[in-house]
Amino acid sequence: MSVTIAPETEQLLREQVEAGRYSSTEEALTEAVRLLVERERRKAELGDQVQASIDQIERGEFTEYTEHEIDKLFDEIQEEAMERLRTEQ
Repeated sequence: MSVTIAPETEQLLREQVEAGRYSSTEEALTEAVRLLVERERRKAELGDQVQASIDQIERGEFTEYTEHEIDKLFDEIQEEAMERLRTEQ
């Protein structure tokens, strides 16, 4: 396959190779395509999760919280995170 790329992109690829990050422009392009595929996969997964959440809300499967309850929940989550950090050190 033959592909034409913008001069700026070609320069960026060359700079990455010259900096030693990749052994060739082909390797850098392969990595770029791999990252693109991963990004698209994540976007699709997130879209599926959002749709599942919307479906749950439409079915009435949710819990409403008061501002006080949200603050309390946040405090509990924060305390749990701090405890995890303390035990990991």
